Amino acid sequence: MNADASLDQMRSLARQALLDMKGERFDEAMVLLEEVERIARVLDNKHGIVLALGTRSRILRKRKQFDEAMGLLEQVEGIARDIDAKNPDIDAKGDLALALMERGHILTDLGEFDQAIALFEKAEPVYRELGNSTKADEAQRVAQLVAEIKRERGY
Repeated sequence: MNADASLDQMRSLARQALLDMKGERFDEAMVLLEEVERIARVLDNKHGIVLALGTRSRILRKRKQFDEAMGLLEQVEGIARDIDAKNPDIDAKGDLALALMERGHILTDLGEFDQAIALFEKAEPVYRELGNSTKADEAQRVAQLVAEIKRERGY
C-alpha cells in the first residue's frame, strides 16, 4: 500500500474511531485507534500519533484508568514538544495545550488540585499564543473552578 492510501486509511479509521467514541463504543474505538497509531508510526505522521494517543487517553479517563491515560498524554506532550523543536514551521502548540488540559482534568478527577491548576494555567498562554481566546478563556475558567472546588473541600 502506498503512503497516500495509508494516509487515507488512517484518516478513515480515525473518523470511525471518533464516531465510535461518541457512541460510547469504547472497545471498538480503542481497536481502531491502535491501528491509527500503528499506521501513523509507519508513516512517521506525528499528528496522527498524537490524535490516536490523545483520543485513547480520553477513553481511558472515562474508564477511570488514569495512570494509563496520563502515560499516553505524557507521550503526546513529548511528541508535540519534539515537533516544535525540530520543525518550527509546523505548529504543534495546540496538541501541547490539549494534552495539558487533559492531564489537568485527570488530576482534578484524582483530587490533585494544585497540580491540575498549574497545568490549566500552563495551557492558557499557549492557547492565547495560538490566537484561540475561547480555549484560553476555558483554561482560565477551569483553573478558577478547580481552585473553588479545592477551597470548598478544605484542601
